[in-house]
Amino acid sequence: MKTKPGAKYTADFKVYYKGGRTETVDVKGGPASRDFSLRRKLLEKAIGQEVTVMEYNYGEWRRKR
Repeated sequence: MKTKPGAKYTADFKVYYKGGRTETVDVKGGPASRDFSLRRKLLEKAIGQEVTVMEYNYGEWRRKR
């Protein structure tokens, strides 16, 4: 019986701030896929922190948490 490999999701980049704080960021140039929220939640659980989503909409970038 064949099995499919598991779905994989990685954020676009990680920001390291002075003082030790980090921020994991994912950039979306349009609407996210249907399963994005589930993949995001799984990644957040795996890394132990929220993923910040930067979304481009109507000519401007917006931060979504």
